[in-house]
Amino acid sequence: METLETENPPLAASEADGFVASIIAICGEEGALTEESDRRFYSEDLFFQGELPLAVVRPRTTDEVAQLVTLCRKNGIAIYPRGGGMSYTEAFQPRGCRSVLLDSSRLDQIAPIDPASGHVTAGSGCTWAKLDEALAKHGLRARFWGPMSGVRATLGGSMSQGTVTFGSGHTGASANAVKSFEIVTGTGEVLNTGSDAHHATTAHNRNYGPDLTGIFANDAGAMGIKTAVTLETEPRAEVVSGLSFAFDDFDAMARMFHEVTARRLSSEMIAMDAEVARQNAGQPDLMSDMKAMFRIGASAGNPLSAVSRMASVALGGRRFMEKAHYTAHFVVEARDKAALGSRIKAIRSFAKGGDEIVNTVPLMTRAEPFPDLPVTHPDGRMDAADPRHLPHPCSWLISPRLFSAERPLC
Repeated sequence: METLETENPPLAASEADGFVASIIAICGEEGALTEESDRRFYSEDLFFQGELPLAVVRPRTTDEVAQLVTLCRKNGIAIYPRGGGMSYTEAFQPRGCRSVLLDSSRLDQIAPIDPASGHVTAGSGCTWAKLDEALAKHGLRARFWGPMSGVRATLGGSMSQGTVTFGSGHTGASANAVKSFEIVTGTGEVLNTGSDAHHATTAHNRNYGPDLTGIFANDAGAMGIKTAVTLETEPRAEVVSGLSFAFDDFDAMARMFHEVTARRLSSEMIAMDAEVARQNAGQPDLMSDMKAMFRIGASAGNPLSAVSRMASVALGGRRFMEKAHYTAHFVVEARDKAALGSRIKAIRSFAKGGDEIVNTVPLMTRAEPFPDLPVTHPDGRMDAADPRHLPHPCSWLISPRLFSAERPLC
């Protein structure tokens, strides 16, 4: 989708104005951002800055995306699809000025949810937090239900990048839970992969013949523009808890992750370097720490469990970061307390060479799965000039550098 810009010279000012007018004719006034500040913001990743595109285009429908692709192809303009802007990979930064950046944030509709169908379809610009909130009303969640940056990260972005976190202990990376994609190709055609290609049926698992879905997974948007994603769903867990361990030996910790993964005992697993954790935790803040502890209590499900969890966290404090060189954290869920206890017992049996510590991290991970994740230096500095960088509610526990769903740590 990006090769055309190297084959043609930059547009003259009059040509650029005419091109932007054509975009507005397709997407409306709100569908084209041309101010330099907007073009600069949308062309920046967490660590990278691209060339300024001619415009940021913000389509609302698949048909608008198809029209935009046809328009850009006719004029030799490269298209760079953008999700939530947290890819870590320099995937959507324009390589030249003869380009547009396609922001998917308005492609965020969720199709009517049928709990019995076992699937859900949503626009590629839908955030994981929005989808999870919609499914929760039906007692459901996606089988893979997002990275920790899900308040900003989109379905299409994750499916293009191969993200992990929520549900990865059972499912693996994001694309493993996909049933099908809706794609706009480089020629402006709309392609439905998997079961969506069969218009007389509902979504179903692949059971015969070739399937194009995998071609578009983890492609960074290079093979086509994702406009919708169909995901498998499952009932939400009845009971959830967590375990944490400290290790001095990395290989011993890695062996534990291997054993737990092989048996699908944990839904989410997190490895942390203790030194980096201490840097990112910063100085103690009583008010922030108390708020985090109460969120943990509120997620417990009943008053007795809430008191127990809050007491455990209060007694453990930040000392878990001082125990060893590495810490390993496991979120554990099950249908009932008996099944939960069995899983916890099994996980403990694989902690050879590790010492159990307070389970603050897994409890906080589930108490607030989708916190705001600004880009911050380990000492807490952030770019306050742009209001789109929001403050982090629990930075002492959760850091984008430690818990990056786009950067698997285990």
